[in-house]
Amino acid sequence: MTWHHYTFPDPPEPEPVRYVYADLPDLPRPLYRFVSGGGYAWNVFRPLVVTPAELEAERQRRGEYEREYLERVKQRQAAEAKARELLLSRLTEEQKGTLERENWFAVRGSKGNQYTIGCMSTTENVYRTIKGRIVTYCAGLVGVPQSDFWLAQKLLIESDEDAFLKVAIASY
Repeated sequence: MTWHHYTFPDPPEPEPVRYVYADLPDLPRPLYRFVSGGGYAWNVFRPLVVTPAELEAERQRRGEYEREYLERVKQRQAAEAKARELLLSRLTEEQKGTLERENWFAVRGSKGNQYTIGCMSTTENVYRTIKGRIVTYCAGLVGVPQSDFWLAQKLLIESDEDAFLKVAIASY
């Protein structure tokens, strides 16, 4: 029986490190490029050398992104303010009081069971006590203001408790 000896070529010598264009202090982090070693497992991150024109283009792109981001934040805040107003209009005085004081409100389900909706988060925020044990439910919507989320939970529990329990994930 003949044994074959396989030899692999040595990895290529890495290129000397080049530094990022010196005028980068106002950018959040240096620009890096992932450089693969041509099939070898010698992958490294190396600084990307940029020209002043490329640097200015990157600053403009990041500035545009920041402006768009701030506009989206303003839109979300306006939507949340409207949603909060709607939520408060659908709550009783007692529910409004506990919401303002303690960030939760109690809801009676369509079958008479008592639920508590916690308004500190949108996950695992519905609670019910069954035989001395607290059961936490997680059920909700994605991409809506938090107050709309809590109002949807309230309305579903009050109108069709069974439908809520079908879609909710229970944690014991």
